Amino acid sequence: MAAVLFGLLSALSLGVADFLASRTSSRIGADRALFGMLVVGAVGLTIYGLSSGAPPPSRLEELLLIFAHGVSLAISLLLFFSALALGPVSVVAPIMGANPVLVVAYATAAGRVPGFQEAAAMAAVVGGVVAICAMSGEPKPDPRRKSKTLRSPHATGRVLALSIGASAVYALAIVTGQESAAISNEFDTLWLGRAAGLLLVSALLLLRRRRLAFPTGVRAMVFGHGVLDAAGIAFLLAGGSTANPEYTAVVSSAFCVVTVILACLILRERISRGQVAGLALVIAGVAMLA
Repeated sequence: MAAVLFGLLSALSLGVADFLASRTSSRIGADRALFGMLVVGAVGLTIYGLSSGAPPPSRLEELLLIFAHGVSLAISLLLFFSALALGPVSVVAPIMGANPVLVVAYATAAGRVPGFQEAAAMAAVVGGVVAICAMSGEPKPDPRRKSKTLRSPHATGRVLALSIGASAVYALAIVTGQESAAISNEFDTLWLGRAAGLLLVSALLLLRRRRLAFPTGVRAMVFGHGVLDAAGIAFLLAGGSTANPEYTAVVSSAFCVVTVILACLILRERISRGQVAGLALVIAGVAMLA
């Protein structure tokens, strides 16, 4: 039950965070949006870590896993935000939400073979997530705009490649993060992983000579994005201390359901009957796992 609860909390946090990311990425660029998110998380975690006085991990195995987690997470989110900035949420989100397939494959290879009921429940969650996201409609015209026609982004080959790459690398980030949290602790993994990702993205921005300051209109969204994303990853890593960390990863993949629901409510995308059926499938799968 704990693994499922951590997954639900992670999905809620990451879903809202990624909706904010889709807004900020289209306005200031994926790399700057990711940089802002990492700065907020790294600064807050550093202040807490220094005030707690807890020593950081020193074993090479822990440090390597944390570094791999932080770098792979930063790369996956950079690809994901880039895809969100270029393509529709209804295409990008379901591809990203399919990452638990690789996580479960890793768990099976590691000897945690799911039974029939567990496998069916996880398949229901992933299938429902993909169905909800893939069936989302186009935004409705906003009556407050002078133009009744909205320009919709297209699922080009570049968008698909970015989404698939993001999903695969995100699965690696989950596995290395949960393994690190299991032998070290969630806080060190989250803290030092954020620091490693921030160094990578900062170097990228400097090489590209990108501005680091943010417009006033997006600062609040960047701050909220950073706080919620850190919370979502913390819950995801906490699942590494449970008996079935892959359950947390599967349930957490419902974050894109939250993102699409927000897009429907705020951006006025239509909710079809098929999406309602997909939501019922997700709920049923989560209940079976719990």
